[in-house]
Formats: sequence, structure tokens, C-alpha cells
Amino acid sequence: MPNLYLYTIPVLLLATFMVYHEVRRANRKRLILRILAVLFSAAALLFLIIPLKYDVARSTTAKSMNFLTEGVLDKDLSGDKYFTSETKIVQALGKDRVSYIPDLQYHLATHPEISSLNVYGYGLPEYVLNRLQNTNIIFHPVDLPIGFTACNWAETLPASEIQRVQGSFNNSSNRPVKVLLEGLGTRLDSVTIPAGKHQSFTLSCTPRQTGRAVYQLQAFAGAERVASEEIPFETIEQPKTKILVLASFPDFEFKFLRNWLLEHRYPALFRTRISKDKFSTEQVNLEGSESSNLTPATFRKYDLVIADDEELASLGTLNGALQQEIRAGLGLVLRLNEAKALSAFSKGFNIRSTTDSITTAVQPVLSENNQQLTAVPVSQPVYLAANNTQQVLVQDPKGKALVNTALQENGRVTATAIPATFNWVLNAATADYSNYWSTLIKQTARKTTNNFYWNVEPKKPTIGEQVKLSFQSGSDVMPSLEVNKQHLAVQQHLVLPFYWQAGFRAERKGWNTFSTTAGKEQALYVYDESAWQALKAEKLTTDNASFEKLQGKKKGSSEKVVQHVEKSVSKWIFFVVFLLSVGFLWFETKILQ
Repeated sequence: MPNLYLYTIPVLLLATFMVYHEVRRANRKRLILRILAVLFSAAALLFLIIPLKYDVARSTTAKSMNFLTEGVLDKDLSGDKYFTSETKIVQALGKDRVSYIPDLQYHLATHPEISSLNVYGYGLPEYVLNRLQNTNIIFHPVDLPIGFTACNWAETLPASEIQRVQGSFNNSSNRPVKVLLEGLGTRLDSVTIPAGKHQSFTLSCTPRQTGRAVYQLQAFAGAERVASEEIPFETIEQPKTKILVLASFPDFEFKFLRNWLLEHRYPALFRTRISKDKFSTEQVNLEGSESSNLTPATFRKYDLVIADDEELASLGTLNGALQQEIRAGLGLVLRLNEAKALSAFSKGFNIRSTTDSITTAVQPVLSENNQQLTAVPVSQPVYLAANNTQQVLVQDPKGKALVNTALQENGRVTATAIPATFNWVLNAATADYSNYWSTLIKQTARKTTNNFYWNVEPKKPTIGEQVKLSFQSGSDVMPSLEVNKQHLAVQQHLVLPFYWQAGFRAERKGWNTFSTTAGKEQALYVYDESAWQALKAEKLTTDNASFEKLQGKKKGSSEKVVQHVEKSVSKWIFFVVFLLSVGFLWFETKILQ
């Protein structure tokens, strides 16, 4: 009790004064009884103000409680009594079967005999589970609803880049479902999910617009639309990667690459060796005139060099300048045509020749998203062996590496062993050709620095949710932050002084913009409350199943448990003692003298 001394000290002083008064009294009769009466009255007065508590241990039979969460149906339940914190569940199942409790944690604290909790439905939120560490959770999941249980895409996409929408769909119906990606009124890609399957999918497109857009991800079972979600993202114009292409001889691979770079507006310079000291040059999307003579300063103008191994071996002393620029951040894509390493760059890769003369096609698989590309109708002369210092970007279905990449300080060198990717274009698989070269360029080219980083939690906020923003500032001066032109209070990170945090409640559906003192503006999309229901159900189910597994073995409902209960002595006892003590002192003074 916080005011224990505030009450105890005055009572003790009063008792001391009264005892002193009794001792000094001239009449010494019944002195001991009078002193005891004074002490009893003082103690009774103190315990009237401060409750006297004691601990009682008792053994009782453990009980379990049935708790219903979102997603539970009448068919999932028996005839037992249930509790819930969802009013819509009470309305759906009836008050005679389901009792409403506003706070589960408080209810368990006031009913210590409940040792286990049977959770039905999708499960409890993570923040509730964290508060129930001492309660045994027995999870009874229900079937997930039909819909998208996972989905990811690039929220900010450079112009002309491929947008990939990857996720999983739960088709619990007895009909196949067609998943469609639609943008600006056009169907861009589709995939079919078989009946009764929970299957992953990948849809892709190349957005033609710049700025913010909201695509649609829809699912149809026949003519019936069974799910629909929004895919918001922003396409931004970024400086294109400037590419230098060095070829030891004219070939179709570089010819088709030249056409693709031209179509996708990459600025590039092609230098092709005709004879020992003669070259032909061709500029693509470049302004001005570039010389065919290479100097150390030439490499500083570009973000990426694409060259075959033979041409790199012919550069001579320029290899040192190229190596130095790679360490400073330049990227190099190295084409390998044979098992023998010719340049210093190819010697860093474990090149292995193949003796397979039967296989006439190779099917590349992008390791980034496990996407299988169309088989290339060409024999594969070499593969790349695994290396702990290298990352596999492309491999075949058997796991043999076709493209490996390695860091060299700030830059990166990527080696590709696929000899003729232009066969994709010849076989009308231009999307696979774009995916392949976009991946190599994105992973290898010089990285541009971004001095503004921000993060949003949750990733898919809905109306009414609390949204947390964190962003980086270049100085320790407190920045200002505006969301939809309203100022927010900013708090500095406790550990990282250059990170700042703020929060607000999402109230407006659609794009919400926020900006900082430095003029940096970003946008986040707020969804409707009904969005991504299957995804939320999947997360709840996974969290609750993991929580139950971590708890280990559950206690049975028939076990005897010992409970420690704190009780208080009745104040009426102290009131009676006080009256008797004070009454004796009065009676002794007035009557017995």
C-alpha cells in the first residue's frame, strides 16, 4: 500500500501518547488492562484503515474455457458453452450459446481456475498471444476462406521494369479458379488454380504508365468472381543504366541485345572488334559522339560493362583500369563461350564443361523468384560450379548454375554461361528474354545511392488501423512530418539517432502522402477494412499454431492445480475490537474508579 507509513506513524504516535498517559495516571489500578485496551484499540484502528491480508493455498480441478474467434461457424461447434470478444459472433450464434466478454486477459485474471483455453476459428492476434504466456492454448483451426493467402509485389517500380505479383491462392471450392491481373482496364496476365488446391502463383507485366496506379488482382470461378484485391504501386522515372558493350566479333547475341536495349531506352555504346586493331561502334539512345578508343576514363562514364571473355583478354593493360573501376562500383557481365578461362575476370569462376551431347535445350530458372523460363533450344557447352563466395542468379531445373555473380568490393562481376539467349526472341518468348536480361542488369549494374529510407507498419494498412512510420534523416535536428498536409509528432529512435518515428490512425482509403522537412514525399496506400481477409486469416492461423507448438505438452482438464488466493480479514472484526477497547477505557474511567 503506497500510504502505509502515512497511516501507521500517526497511529503509533497516538498509541504511545495514550500509553504514556495511562502510566502517569495517579490511580494505578488495572494498569495492565488499560495498556492492553489502548494497544488493541490502536491496532484495530490501524487495520480498519489498512486491510490485513493473508495468502491461502487451495487445490482445485483445472478448468478449460472455449473461446471463439473470427471465422468460426456453427458446424464447427458442439453443445458446450462458449465465450467471445466479437459481437458479430454473438449475433450469429445467439446469446444462449455464446457469452460476450470485453477483455479476455482480464477475464482469465479474475478466474484463476481456468488453466487452458480452447481457441476456435482463425485464432487470437499476436499481441493477445504475447499476454497469455502462462495459459495453455489449445488451437482448433477452421478451414481458410477462398482467397489470396499471400501476395507481394514491388511498391516502387522503375519505369520499363517488369512488375511481378507473387503469392498463393486458397481454392477450397470444387471448381478451378482463374486468377487475373488487370491494369487500366486491360487483362495483363492470368493463371489457373485447380479445384481444392492451395497453390502459389506468379503474374507479371510491364507497366506503360508512370506515377501511381492501382491494378486489380481478381479470381473467377466460371463467371462468378470469388475474390478481388487491389495492387497499388508507383512507377518512377529513374536515370537509365548506362551500358558499354564490348564484343570480340559480330554475332547474333549482341545484335538482339542491341535491339532490346534500344526498345527499353537504355543508353548504350556497342564496340565490336573487326580485326586486330579495328573496331566498329554503334550508339543506342546516347547523345553526342563516343570514341571507339577505350581509356581508363571511359569506364567511369558507364554503370555496366557487358563483354565476352575473349574481348576482355584482349584489353591488355586496360584490364587493370577496369578492375579498379569495378571495385569502385562498376558492374561487369561476362559472357562465357568455352570452358577455358581467357581473362583474369573469368578465372574467378569455376567453369565446367559438359559431355552431354543428347540434351539440345536448357531451361533457365531465375533463383530470385524460382521462376522457370521457356527452354532455350541450344546445346549448353559449359556450366558454373558452386562457390561459397558467389551467388547463383540462374540455374537449370537440376540445380546446375548457369549464371553466377560475385562481389568485388563495391562492384559486382556476373558470369553467364548461356550462349544464345536470342533464341527466346526467335521462338516468340520475348517476355523471358526481358526477364533474363533485366535480372542481370538489375543485379550487376552500379547501384545509385538513396539518402531517404522509410518503412511502414503494417505493410497493408486498413482504415481504422494505427500506422507506424519510420524514416531516416541526414541530421540530428528534429524534422517535421506531414501526412495528408497534417503535422505529426516525431520521436527520435532510442538507439539510432538518425532514425525518426511517428504514428497516425488511417482514416482515408486510397493514397495517403507524407513528406519531411527535406521535401521528400512518399505515398502509402490504405485499404478498405474488408481487404485481404484470406491473407489475415492465414497469418492468424499460422501464429496460433506456432504459439501452441512452442508451448509444448498441454495440461489435461482433470488435473489438480494449486491456486494461491489473497484474502483480507473482515474489517467488522477490527471494528468490534475497537469498540470493546474504547468502551472498556471509558467504563473503567467513569464507573470503576
